[in-house]
Amino acid sequence: TGLGVVIIPMTIGGHRLLTRKFRHSIDSLVWEFPRAIVTKVSVGEAERFLLETTGLQATCRMIGSITPDSSALNTHYGVYEAYVDVDFEGHLPEISSTTTHESEWFSEERFALHVRDSELNDALTLAAIAMQSIETLTTSF
Repeated sequence: TGLGVVIIPMTIGGHRLLTRKFRHSIDSLVWEFPRAIVTKVSVGEAERFLLETTGLQATCRMIGSITPDSSALNTHYGVYEAYVDVDFEGHLPEISSTTTHESEWFSEERFALHVRDSELNDALTLAAIAMQSIETLTTSF
C-alpha cells in the first residue's frame, strides 16, 4: 500500500518539465514527470516535492488520481498540474542543479514526438498526461 504524487510542471506556453531517471526494475533511463511516494496526498506535499527536487515554486492543483498498476501494486497517486511562471522575456525557468537527475523542458511538439516514438513510455507519466488532456477537454463543456 502506498500513496504518491505525480506532478505535471508546465508553463502557460505549453512546455512540460520531464526528469530522466534510472529505473533499476527495467535497467534503463526513463523520461517521466516528477513523482514521489508520500505519507499524505495533498497540494502541500506536491508543492514541497517539486521545490525540493527541481527548485521550482508553483501552485499545484489536483486534477485526479491514478492507480498505475492495479494488477500488481496497491499504490494510489494524486495527479497535479503545476503552472510555473516564465520571465517577462519568455525564458523558461531555471531548474535547480542540486538534483540527482537530469531535467528538461519539453515543448508540446517534442513531448508528442517522444510519446509517438516510444521514447517517453513511462505508464504513470502517460496516464497523467491522458488525465490532463481529458481535464482540459471537459472544462470546456
